[in-house]
Amino acid sequence: MTIDCLKSGKRILVMVHDSQPELANYQFCRRDEDPGDEFESIAIESLTAQTLYEWMRETLSTPK
Repeated sequence: MTIDCLKSGKRILVMVHDSQPELANYQFCRRDEDPGDEFESIAIESLTAQTLYEWMRETLSTPK
């Protein structure tokens, strides 16, 4: 899943791999750059709508 902010140019990437369905990998990056190789992991049961909302509020709404 990709969540982009057109105004700030920031992006949140979230991926779930078939080999590890209990984990989601995520990265905060920029729309105009390729993602890095390093991703953080979070337990899939911890990846709630509230978590996504907090990530968007904290990451996407801040200045460059």
